[in-house]
This record gives sequence, structure tokens and C-alpha cells, in this order.
Amino acid sequence: MRNSIVAGIILVMFSCTETKQTECVNNQIEVASQLNSLTRFKASDYLDGIEYIPLETTDSSLIGADPTVTLLEEKIMVNDNKRCLMFDRKTGKFLCSVGHIGNDPEGCSSVHAWVKAHTDILYFPGWKNELMKYDTKGNFLGKVSYKVPEKEGFFGMPILTYLNKDTLLGYYPNVIGDEKRRLLFFSDTADSLFAIPNLQEAPSFEMDNISILKGESGSKIYGLQGYNGVLIINAREENTGSVVFIKSTPVWHVDQEAYFKEDFNDTIYHIRGTDLVPRYIFNTGEYHWPYKERYNKSFAKEHIHINLIQETKRYLFFYFNFNQEALLGIFDKKTGQTAISKYKDFILDDIHGFMPLNLSSVSVSGEFATIRQVSEIKEWFDKNEAKSTSLPASITALRDLEEDDNPVVAIMHPKK
Repeated sequence: MRNSIVAGIILVMFSCTETKQTECVNNQIEVASQLNSLTRFKASDYLDGIEYIPLETTDSSLIGADPTVTLLEEKIMVNDNKRCLMFDRKTGKFLCSVGHIGNDPEGCSSVHAWVKAHTDILYFPGWKNELMKYDTKGNFLGKVSYKVPEKEGFFGMPILTYLNKDTLLGYYPNVIGDEKRRLLFFSDTADSLFAIPNLQEAPSFEMDNISILKGESGSKIYGLQGYNGVLIINAREENTGSVVFIKSTPVWHVDQEAYFKEDFNDTIYHIRGTDLVPRYIFNTGEYHWPYKERYNKSFAKEHIHINLIQETKRYLFFYFNFNQEALLGIFDKKTGQTAISKYKDFILDDIHGFMPLNLSSVSVSGEFATIRQVSEIKEWFDKNEAKSTSLPASITALRDLEEDDNPVVAIMHPKK
């Protein structure tokens, strides 16, 4: 296959003052220097509080396997691969189902939606270059037919999300080294406006087979991304291949601001208009995994691959794999300090003394959420009878849930 030009923007040094953000003291996030001093994260060091919301169980609101959770301003959105369900943010009361999979005029190709921040508008993937719009009450708002340039590369179609109230954004993951585009900007009516091309180079390869890694086996190597699902793409060439994270986009928001970090590029960019402005640089030192070697599997053992960012106004959480192990780093933007822990240890709940905390998702306002199955909660109580006597009543009440009840959502409020 032909070699191609691959994504990247020339790295420049920059000042670190960001509007609407905690001002940073250093534009570098130290990673390599912290690998020999791993710690165990404690909730009290990073969180002001934790609340548990049991989701109402009715015949209409039963949640299936492998659910994901997203916090909205007044609601909790849960997706289980078959349905998108809305629950009240404070009480857990079931509100409605939104969208559905089908070929009818209001049907979607997937129930995994993204929500435009500070609005009630959800966008679901449709069919034939369409986005299906719904509000959080389940009302269908119409469809948007988006236009993309002629198909090029493995994906051909970009992974879509929103940039701001007027603009959508498409990202082209360079899966096998043949993508010519990096980002594509759309108007809210989905006309393509502007494209950022790939500028860095990596040798392309011919695909041989694809497999899927997910759940516990995936999380051991790739952390939260691995748990949600990873496409493992193997090349015909020995020791060559690529990974694609199924439920992920490299674009995230803090309040109204949008940020971007691509795989195998150690720079976080602030998206301003159609410009990518360098913001932070991960200092991975001798463990830096060069973009040009991104398909070289032998680099996985001794190099760092940062695969997910979650951000609040004060903290930047980054997930990465090193030596075939998943790790979690936390960068304090206020102090400039970085700490790293093993992902499998999660975060110790030393506030209540309850179950370890996993940061499954973060809202644009900076609240974290995770889902706990009732079976997990009951197992914890069975193994920690002595600890349970000192728990708040709102947590001890969880042991009375039935095995077939809907799961519980833990909401975590980070320090400011």
C-alpha cells in the first residue's frame, strides 16, 4: 500500500495562560520522572464529595449489559448498546427513553449519542451520512445530512462530535497510515467548512485481521479505554499493527472550551476557531513513542501510549499504557505537580470508606461519574461487614437493593 502523510502540527513552545482555566505554572506535564514513584490515589486528595444515586427500576427502564453513563446538567444519561435512557440527576427517577435503532424516518444506527454542552440536544449516528437530533425529553428534532469530502483512507468517514454551538467536528483516526486528513470542521447544518491535513509521517501497512478486546482483559493494558472496547488491527507484516478505541473521541470540553490530543502526539491543543494552539506537553522523556513508529508493536513494552484525557477546571487526568500495563496520571494545574497510580487500583475512597472509585466519564462542568452494578455492591458489603457500620445511611441503604435492580451511579465532585 502507498505511504501517506499523517496527522500532526509543528510543535512550538508557548505560554501557558488559558482563559476560563486555572492558570498553569508549567506547560510541561511530567510523566517519565514519576514512573518510579507510583502512588495510590485517595479520594480526599482530589474530591470534595461523593454521592450515590440508585437508578429507578421499572419495566421501561431496565438497563442491559455494559452500560455507560454521561452526566448532563439536570439528568443522567445511560446507554446500554440497545437504548439511551434518561434519569433525574438528583433522585435517579426514570424519565424517558431517547432515540432508537431502526430504519424508519426517526431511526438511528446506534444509541450512543453525544450531547451538545449546555443544551438539551442529542446527536445520534443515523444512516447514509446523517445525524439524528433529539432532545433529552425524547422528542425527535429532525436530521442533519452532513457532507464530507471524497472517501480517502481506512475510515473514510470522520468520527463526529461537536466543537461549539455553531460547529461540528470530525476526527480521522489514522488507523493504517493512509489518512490524508486530521480534523474536519462542519457548520451546524453539516456543510464542510475547513479541513486540517495530516503533516507527520508514519509508514502505512496492509491489514490482515481485526479482533476486539474489551472488559477486564482490555482494561489490564489500556485502562478505561480497554474496558470500553479496543479494535486490534493486525498487519500482514510481522510485529506491525494498530489500535482503535471504540467509544472515544480525542476531543473534550471544559465548560465552553474545546481541546484535542491525538494518539502518539504528546501535545494537548486548545481548539480556537479552526486553529490548534499548543497548550500542554507531556514529557515522556526516554519513553516517548514517536509518531513514525506508531504501528511498531515492539515499542509497546518500553514506551508510553497516552490514550485518554479527562479534565476538570483544576485537574487533568490522563490514562496510558506502559510495559503492557494500564496506568492513571493526575496533573494538578494549580501546582504543576503530577502523580501516577496503577489503573487497576482505582481511587481509594477514604472519604466514606466505601468501594474504590473508577472515573468512567466526566461532564463539561467537571463532575465525574461511574456505574456500580448491584451485584458488586452486595459483594462488597458481604466482604466488608465491619467497615459498613461506619458508612453514611445513604450508602448502607444500597445493600437493600435487589439483584435485578438497575445499577447505582456514583457522582464525584472534584476540588476546585
